[in-house]
Amino acid sequence: MTSPAILQKWACKTLAERVVLFHRRFGEVSISVKTLYNLYKKTGIKRKALRFVKTMRYQDPEERKMLLTAMIDQVRQAVSSGKRIIFSDEAVFTTATLPNRAYSAKKHNVHIEEKLTSSPAVAVVAGVSVEGGLEGYHIQARSIDSDAFIQFVLTVLESNKPKDFVLFLDNCRVHHSKKTTQFLLENGIEVIFNVAYAPEYNPIERVWAQLKALFKKEKMGLILEGRAPNYEKIIRRILQDFPPDKISSICKGTMRSQMGI
Repeated sequence: MTSPAILQKWACKTLAERVVLFHRRFGEVSISVKTLYNLYKKTGIKRKALRFVKTMRYQDPEERKMLLTAMIDQVRQAVSSGKRIIFSDEAVFTTATLPNRAYSAKKHNVHIEEKLTSSPAVAVVAGVSVEGGLEGYHIQARSIDSDAFIQFVLTVLESNKPKDFVLFLDNCRVHHSKKTTQFLLENGIEVIFNVAYAPEYNPIERVWAQLKALFKKEKMGLILEGRAPNYEKIIRRILQDFPPDKISSICKGTMRSQMGI
């Protein structure tokens, strides 16, 4: 009743349905819903959010290990040759990017005016590095396309020479489009692609998590003041105000813990 395998198998079952299934399996034994509830409480089992995971593209562990090793070797070679690694990724800030809990009095809840939370989604592509912190970013409505990604790379080129850095990217379609590929080739920009479904190797994922926490807090503050938040304005401010040394530390930590560099 408490094993991970049974909890996985019975995920959609109510407590009442579980005790029936238990009795069918062990006819000579029966338990009540209250007994099962107390058992779960005693063993720390509680209702939690479901985790939705993607099917791994590489089912063979050895193949995945080989790909990770090759990727890490590319990063090490770039670092040893004096190039900075600029870790890049996209993030989307939507109406749902808002805290869903707040302290409130007993039998009362904090009320939010819905119309103030509705705003078109804003997408951001950015790059971070150990040496420069935030290397550049580009913001536009809805999603990042090839043109937007190229605009971002151009901002990176404003303060870097193509041979001085390597872009670390995931396998998003935009990064592999004909337009993006042609632009990178024409400008001599080297790219290292992360292994599929391995976000832990890209430190900007941790940066996004902290930036979104700041975004939610500022957005909530404006809404509670009765003011409609300007997503792009908030995002620009938190990006520009985020301490470069903090970004650098996140990058160093990921490279050390995940890549041994």
